Amino acid sequence: MDKAASDDLMVLIPAWNERDCIVAVLDEFEISIALSGVKLLVIDDGSSDGTGPLLDDYARSHPRMQALHVPHGGKDRALWAGFAAVST
Repeated sequence: MDKAASDDLMVLIPAWNERDCIVAVLDEFEISIALSGVKLLVIDDGSSDGTGPLLDDYARSHPRMQALHVPHGGKDRALWAGFAAVST
């Protein structure tokens, strides 16, 4: 994971089995991201419903969004994993 530049704001979103609603959430963020320069990291928390591949596909076409995949451990652990990924 590339460390965000010091002047970039990165929003972390944990996702576990969110396939049915995550695209709507990301589309809403995409409008704000395009206008503000914010980056988005979505952490797939070991989803079993296809959320992970969906996030990968979305990230390929949205350069300010990244997907991180971690084993299922709860959304709090997913957020900590995301924080660690952007802090190193």
